[in-house]
Amino acid sequence: MAKLTIPSRHKAGIAKLRGLDEKAVRDLRESLDKVSATVNPSEASLQLMTLDSDKAIPGLKEIRSLLVSLYAIKSTHEIPLDEFVNDVCDAIDESSDSAIAFATDDERRKFKEVLATLLDAEPFAMATKAYDLQTEGERTFCDARILTDLRPVFGKDIASGPAGMVIIHRLKLGYHNSEGEHRTFYIALDAEDLVTLKKAIDRAELKARSLKSIVKDVPFLGIS
Repeated sequence: MAKLTIPSRHKAGIAKLRGLDEKAVRDLRESLDKVSATVNPSEASLQLMTLDSDKAIPGLKEIRSLLVSLYAIKSTHEIPLDEFVNDVCDAIDESSDSAIAFATDDERRKFKEVLATLLDAEPFAMATKAYDLQTEGERTFCDARILTDLRPVFGKDIASGPAGMVIIHRLKLGYHNSEGEHRTFYIALDAEDLVTLKKAIDRAELKARSLKSIVKDVPFLGIS
């Protein structure tokens, strides 16, 4: 695996995580174990925010963002937990930010123990791996919208007004590229195209239901 670097957006999460006491780490691990494995990581992280609200975990917002990212990286590269934890700590060691760099070997050892505890929650790992498999590709769907307009059609005598009208549809597709950047593009559609698109979606949904009816003894994970 390529050498890890610590993005600026996750440095606060690392600092918050290093400030947790043993009880907060145990509470956080218990919450990770209770997250449903049948949702995607974004929904799982929202569950993490709402579970056990009586347990006050300082900096939970920053920590959950960090954990989602670490679980995703670990899932993508499929490396052993001990090796991954070492890679993360090496990246922190090489960081020039004094707010997260280890001052002593003991600090590094304690943080490795915390990471090993929090990155070994099976339900959260399963949700992340399922999502990674389903969204693997150069582009990942984000959102869609169909814009419908009336366009005038003019004859030779423009001054007399439109000779007719045409209904124009534009399918706006939003996606994330392999770098996580959001992009959009448009496709022109007519009435027949809408029917074709609807049939394709209906057929895909039917195939999904059929597959689920065949594989009854295995749970479906992620965004199925």
